[in-house]
Amino acid sequence: SGTTYTATLTPSIEGLQSVKVAANAYSDPAGNSNGNVESNTFGWTYDVTSPTITITAAEGSSGFISNDASISLTFTSSESTSDFTSADVTVTGGGTLAYFTGSGTTYTATLTPSIEGLQSVKVAANAYSDPAGNGNVESNNFGWTYDITSPTITITAAEGSSGFISNDASISL
Repeated sequence: SGTTYTATLTPSIEGLQSVKVAANAYSDPAGNSNGNVESNTFGWTYDVTSPTITITAAEGSSGFISNDASISLTFTSSESTSDFTSADVTVTGGGTLAYFTGSGTTYTATLTPSIEGLQSVKVAANAYSDPAGNGNVESNNFGWTYDITSPTITITAAEGSSGFISNDASISL
């Protein structure tokens, strides 16, 4: 009543919300016929969606095999964040995450495996948040096999072991 009124506004969809009072929507008790001047527009963004994050590598798609001494990872968030750090990344298989940098929605890092075998990285749920405070959804599990062992080959013959003597015109290897 008087000069102050309150209301509760409940958005029905996510996104930019705003409210204002149009010109000439009400008049004062003295009956001034000109009515009110249009109010300012009050705006805010309604956001209840958790951000997602996707991990990719410049060297290949998840599941590839590589003998690279390190791989270049990119972390892409669906929404801007200011609290995503290298500590939010879980490395499995033995390796070191270094050169972590970025801001907003894109971050990069270099992963150097310490042992051969299956390597993987992921970001757990609720590791970081968007500006509205919504925690992230767990990322994909990006994996690859680190293989630096050179292949070997063994030649055998059906007719005998290496060094045997034969009068056959040909042998089967």
